[in-house]
Amino acid sequence: MNIKAVIFDFWLTLMEFGNEDAHNRLLRIRATRINECLNRPGFDIDESRIITAITEAEKEMEKRRSETGVEMPTAKIAELILNRLDILDDSFVKKIKDIYDSSLLSIELKLRDNTHEVLSTLKKQGYKIGLICNTTHGVVIRELLKKFHLAHYFDFTIFSDEFGLRKPRIEIFEETLSKLGVKPDEAIHIGDRPDLDILGAKNAGMFAVLINTENKPHPSQLPLPDRRINNLKEILSIIKKETNHE
Repeated sequence: MNIKAVIFDFWLTLMEFGNEDAHNRLLRIRATRINECLNRPGFDIDESRIITAITEAEKEMEKRRSETGVEMPTAKIAELILNRLDILDDSFVKKIKDIYDSSLLSIELKLRDNTHEVLSTLKKQGYKIGLICNTTHGVVIRELLKKFHLAHYFDFTIFSDEFGLRKPRIEIFEETLSKLGVKPDEAIHIGDRPDLDILGAKNAGMFAVLINTENKPHPSQLPLPDRRINNLKEILSIIKKETNHE
C-alpha cells in the first residue's frame, strides 16, 4: 500500500466519555435546561415528561437516520421534542436547539490514550489527516477539537449535519478523500463502529481498521475490518507494516 492519508472517526475513537453515566447525565442536563427555558414564558411541564420527550425524539431521529443515511439537524430534533410536549410555537425551536447542542460541553469528556502522540507522529511523518464525524452538532465538535488542542492536526474535517449525509453512506467518505487529494487505496480509516465506520470505509474502497471499545462479536452480515486494534498507537505499526509490503 502507498498510504498517504489517515482518517479518523471522532466519538469513542479519539474522544471518550469521562464516566459510564455520561449519557444519563447529558439527558438530565438537557431536560433541566429545557424545563427552565419553557417555564420562563409560563409552560408548566414536569421534567420527567421532558426526559421522555427527548428520549422519544432521539429514537425517532435514529430510526430515520438509519433508514436513509441522511443526517437530522438539531433543529429537527428540537421540533420533535416540542411536538411531544404539545408546544407548537416555532419561536422555541432555536432555543431548544441551542440547549441541546451546548449541553454536550457540560459533561466530562476525555481523549483516548495516546491521541496526541499518534496524531503528532502522523503529522510529522507527512500523512494527511482527516476526520469524519456523525453528529447533529458539528459546531460543538469544532469547539471540542479546539478545547482539547486537536484542531491543528487535521487537514480536513467533515460533520454529517453540515454535509447532510452520514456514515456509512459512501458519499461522506468520497468527499473526504477528494478534499484530501488521495485515492481510496491510499487511505486508512479508523473507527469503532462496524456498521458505520467499517462498512462505509470498505464500500469506499479504503483500508478499514476497527478500534475495539466493547469487545462485542462482529456482526456476521457486515464486512470484516482489515485490522483490529485496542490502542491508537497500534495504527502506527500497521501503517509501517503495510507500507513495507510495497
